[in-house]
Amino acid sequence: MKPHKHAFTLVEVLIAISIVIVLASISVTSYFSQVDKSNNSLTQAKLESLSKFLKIRATQEEPPPLPAGNLTLYHEDTSLSPTIEEAFSVSGFFSDTTFTKDYVGFKPVDEKTGQFFGFGVVPSLGTFQIAGVMTQDSAPISKVVGNHSGKI
Repeated sequence: MKPHKHAFTLVEVLIAISIVIVLASISVTSYFSQVDKSNNSLTQAKLESLSKFLKIRATQEEPPPLPAGNLTLYHEDTSLSPTIEEAFSVSGFFSDTTFTKDYVGFKPVDEKTGQFFGFGVVPSLGTFQIAGVMTQDSAPISKVVGNHSGKI
């Protein structure tokens, strides 16, 4: 009599493969959720550090620096201003040339977008806002910190 060979049936193989796929999808979803949480924490920490740094400068009666990049200049009524001298507020971004990495301790880059943080100042008031992108329920949201309560 021939020895009987044991093998898996097609149904057993398909069940095993489907279990592996379900477990993989759960772990990938969990992984990306943790990456988002990590990026949110790092972005929040960087925004708060920059905000505290600029607030400390304000106590030393140093005005906030002007933003970098393509500046947008506004009058107080939010219409565009032709010159920086006439502008109520100035918007651009917080770059590594605003303060050097050695001075602040990190490069002011948003973890979600890989871009510099948005940055606006009201020179006459010495106020500022810094904006970054975070994730909430898999959707991007804006996180704004600073000592200016209105729009810049």
